[in-house]
Amino acid sequence: MTASSQVLVTGNEVYRVAGWGISIYGGAEARDNVAHDNTNGIAVNNATAAGNRVYHNTGTGIHAVNNAQVTGNAIYGNAVGIYATVNYWWSERFTGTIANNLIYANTNRAIRIGEASGPQVVNNTIYQSVGDAIRVEGGSQNTRVRNNILWVEAGYGLSVSGDSQVGLSSDFNLFFQGPDPNSHVGFWGGADRHLLADW
Repeated sequence: MTASSQVLVTGNEVYRVAGWGISIYGGAEARDNVAHDNTNGIAVNNATAAGNRVYHNTGTGIHAVNNAQVTGNAIYGNAVGIYATVNYWWSERFTGTIANNLIYANTNRAIRIGEASGPQVVNNTIYQSVGDAIRVEGGSQNTRVRNNILWVEAGYGLSVSGDSQVGLSSDFNLFFQGPDPNSHVGFWGGADRHLLADW
């Protein structure tokens, strides 16, 4: 299912699609849909995904590019919950917002940010039994991570690659780490930051 411009895609259940269950761009909005058991859930290009339930897709739950707004979704059981990155067709970096989402039980990462400029990651609740809660990489700049709950049992609460530290702001987040020795608050400056004091 594909929509653009001012189209509203709402109230659908999309499943068993070899590709993207829902793809929206150019000001469209996907709201209150269920996307599950696809290759990937919802693609959002300069558009809005709000209030959707996205689960059990073999790849990415929500893929966000350009000034995508990803808000108020429940995203679980995918390989990656949200992947926010550059639009490779036009080389436009992700500049959007990821806010107020419930993200849990994804197998690799809850949120992956790559090649972004000024993205906002705020007010999300994240639980990862394994893998990273938030991973920032790919030369991202000016990433703002604020007011999130980040719970990891084995992985990193916030992992920032060496090429993505410029302008990063992380404030008022709550970190919880399980007892596994592979559970860390963060990765910064090429080193594990096991406890908040290590950061």
